[in-house]
Amino acid sequence: MDLANHEMGLELQLIELTEQCERARVQDREEDAQRIQHEMALLQEEMALTTERMVILADQGVNPQDADPNDPEGLNPKTSSAA
Repeated sequence: MDLANHEMGLELQLIELTEQCERARVQDREEDAQRIQHEMALLQEEMALTTERMVILADQGVNPQDADPNDPEGLNPKTSSAA
């Protein structure tokens, strides 16, 4: 997986959590809604960091699809693994 795919996965998770939060509110499960909102905040933070890494890579002339999302800096080329 590369950084661009990682970011898309985070976006999909955020969409799902948004729907879950809305359902919890409609069903008057405020405690669940608050827990889900916390999870959403964590995902948004990770998305922001991922986007920042992608911008840094682009500024360095590196394609974000060539970066390893597991690298804390996201700056090292990913290693291809044959599975």
